[in-house]
Amino acid sequence: MNNLIKLIIVSALAWYGFGVAVNYGGIWQSQAAPRAVDVTFANHKAMHGDLHYDWSGQAVLIDKDGKEVRFGADALEMMSSAVPEDHNFEFFSNWREFVPVYVVFLVWLFFALSIVKKINK
Repeated sequence: MNNLIKLIIVSALAWYGFGVAVNYGGIWQSQAAPRAVDVTFANHKAMHGDLHYDWSGQAVLIDKDGKEVRFGADALEMMSSAVPEDHNFEFFSNWREFVPVYVVFLVWLFFALSIVKKINK
C-alpha cells in the first residue's frame, strides 16, 4: 500500500479517535467531579443534585437523599449550574478530560512520523 494512503488512513482514524477521546474524557471527569445542578424535566418535575455521566453517556443525577435518576438529553427541559464563588479553574484539576486526547494524539504522531520517515527515504 502506498505510504501516502497509509498516512491518510491513520489520520482519518485519529480524527475519529479524537471525538471518542473527548467524549470519554468528559465522562471520566464528570464521574470524578460531579457538578451540582438544577434540572427541570420535560414533565415539569424539578430536581437538584449532583450530575455525572455513566460510560454509556447517560446522565445520572443523585439528589441529597442518595436517590439516583438516570435520563437522556431528550428528557430535559432545562438544566442550570452555578460555579461556586470560591472555585478557581486550574488546568490540572481537569486532567481526566485531556489525557485521552493526548494519548490519541501521541499514537497518531508515532504512526504519522514513522510513515513520513518512510516517504522521505
